Amino acid sequence: MIGLRLEYTSGKGDVKEGPEQNFSRHNLNVFPSASLNFTPDQDNNLSLSVSSGIRRPEFTQLNPFRVYISETSYRENNPFLKNMKTYNINLTYTLTSKYILQFYQFIGKNSW
Repeated sequence: MIGLRLEYTSGKGDVKEGPEQNFSRHNLNVFPSASLNFTPDQDNNLSLSVSSGIRRPEFTQLNPFRVYISETSYRENNPFLKNMKTYNINLTYTLTSKYILQFYQFIGKNSW
């Protein structure tokens, strides 16, 4: 089975006290997916799935202002964080519907 998802997102942030940190985003993304299943007999099953997706920073992660945690430490976020594209690969072997061996790989591009 194969699949395809097309997604358009738009966002804008205006910083009144620091216009140099204003941001706007317009993204068009394509997320393909595929899966294969092989069952040579009733006791063995092998499946492979590959998918892609996206993780977006939360609004609080884009807030560029300093938030003081204590007198000596603060947190300041980054309004220019990019979306993280994700890729998942999953290989599963099932024996007699009792034993499952699974390999999983997660890959993130532009990780934050």
